[in-house]
Amino acid sequence: MYLPELKEKTILIPPTSSFSYEKIPYNGLFNISFKTSLGASIYFFAPDSFLFCSEKKFALVHEKKKLQNSISKIQTHLKGVEEGICICLELVSKTYYVEVTSTVLGMRKRNTVDREDEKCGKKINLYLGKSHPIVIYLPSHIKVKQALRGGQITGTVTKSTQLLLYGVSKQEITYFASWIKNLRPANCFTGRGIRYKNEKIFLKQKKR
Repeated sequence: MYLPELKEKTILIPPTSSFSYEKIPYNGLFNISFKTSLGASIYFFAPDSFLFCSEKKFALVHEKKKLQNSISKIQTHLKGVEEGICICLELVSKTYYVEVTSTVLGMRKRNTVDREDEKCGKKINLYLGKSHPIVIYLPSHIKVKQALRGGQITGTVTKSTQLLLYGVSKQEITYFASWIKNLRPANCFTGRGIRYKNEKIFLKQKKR
């Protein structure tokens, strides 16, 4: 019978964070939630791991091969609730820019279904060289900040070629940023499109 080698690792909780432990009875999983003034994040543990909690620290006992993976994920959740996760997107083109505006709630047409993302009060207008902008309603758990570089303030709306996404969960931020990036990927010949900040794009040489 194979018995995996177990290893223990202690994780300290910052004084500004609070955490709680909960066990799910129907599937044997248990989760731990971290909460600060920025928001809350929940991490689910596998049923083959053990957790010993105290006031400001907890010890995780897991298989030696999988322990480091679990520790890195927990530290990512702690970093998200403590500092926040930021991803900056750049719109590379002379005609591409982004507008972040506030939606007027309660001014919708009849026979429309209320969506959860429309209740947040902000939307993103992406002008990507088309005749109409691409409207994206910002989810409630993701915040957006206007970039300082290359922005022109016109009234109450800031036009910019950079979009800074900010949130607590790294998984949700990276998924939302990659979804926006795939709306207009960078062209391999001209480099025009949406890319991450400081991302290197290798351009191909045009045929002559």
